[in-house]
Amino acid sequence: MIQFSKNYIILSFFHLMTFTLSAGKLIISDRGAGSIKIANFDGSSSEVLIPSAGTNVRGIATDLSMGLIFYADNGSDIIYKTKIDGSERTAIIQSGLGF
Repeated sequence: MIQFSKNYIILSFFHLMTFTLSAGKLIISDRGAGSIKIANFDGSSSEVLIPSAGTNVRGIATDLSMGLIFYADNGSDIIYKTKIDGSERTAIIQSGLGF
């Protein structure tokens, strides 16, 4: 769950987040909801990018030049890529991760 106010963001059950400084965004893994969310640094424009990201997202990285988000789901041992808007999710590595 993410709650926003003018001066702070309350994150409950979040696991990790990454910052996209040039885009001014937070990308947040919400373990409680099993989703990945995006919001502005000031808390505005919060939205769910990936509603079913997985049971245990362990890493998030962005490549803004390509407009992509990469993340690993430890629950299924899969690394995914998706467009920065959450569309076109593709499993890019599905075995042998061992994490």
